[in-house]
Amino acid sequence: MATTKEDLHALVDRLTNDQAQELLEYARWLLGEEDDRLSADDLAAVKRGLADIRAGRVRPWEEVRRTLGR
Repeated sequence: MATTKEDLHALVDRLTNDQAQELLEYARWLLGEEDDRLSADDLAAVKRGLADIRAGRVRPWEEVRRTLGR
């Protein structure tokens, strides 16, 4: 009977490179190795978003869903 890690290794071998990258990032997060600090660009985007909210430049989720056809 295969161990959990053996099963995981077998699954990893079947992943695409993009899927493997996502799994790697998740595994690093699980181990506490992921650097989750915001970059300067990310922080600037958050600040722009907050400014939009304060200025009323927002749309209700239901309106966005209708616009996207979902």
